[in-house]
Amino acid sequence: MRHWAAASLLTVSAIAFGAEPVTLELEPWPAQRECEACVVLQFRTLEMRIPLTEMERIISVAKGWHFVPPSGRVGDSLTLIEALPPEKAKLRVANDEQFFDRLGQAPESNKYVGIFRRAYNIESAIRYTKASKNGLHVYWIRASDRQWDAVYFVTEGSNTTYMLGGPITPEFYQAVLANLRVTKIP
Repeated sequence: MRHWAAASLLTVSAIAFGAEPVTLELEPWPAQRECEACVVLQFRTLEMRIPLTEMERIISVAKGWHFVPPSGRVGDSLTLIEALPPEKAKLRVANDEQFFDRLGQAPESNKYVGIFRRAYNIESAIRYTKASKNGLHVYWIRASDRQWDAVYFVTEGSNTTYMLGGPITPEFYQAVLANLRVTKIP
């Protein structure tokens, strides 16, 4: 409840001071780079190569993983899970990419856009970005307090969306995208 109140306060403050709402920004996909000291993780069809310099350990959870950073502080860990399917009908979109693209529009475009923007913390975010490559689309919602960012991985032709949440650093984000791909389940 406290998080919703803080997000609402930030939204009201931004409107009161004339700040523009956060909209979707397109970013280039980072160049692929060699990753000799990496752990290869495959979560269904999503394959990641994560440098050992970016994590100390991986802890399995019920439907995903926790990535513990080199500091060893579990409170700073990132969690990768399969996200619940978004409610596409109310926004009149056909797939998850269109859903997340639509959330990047100003809230007055559709009353449900504002509702979902608050639910996904875009209204209180400092940035909302998208990078795309080979049918994979990555949306990064950067939290204003840097405590809980969310990155959504959307693959074309699939109803499965993955979410990485936690205090995501630009270095971790770049390292993951540099060698991220969609592959078949072995």
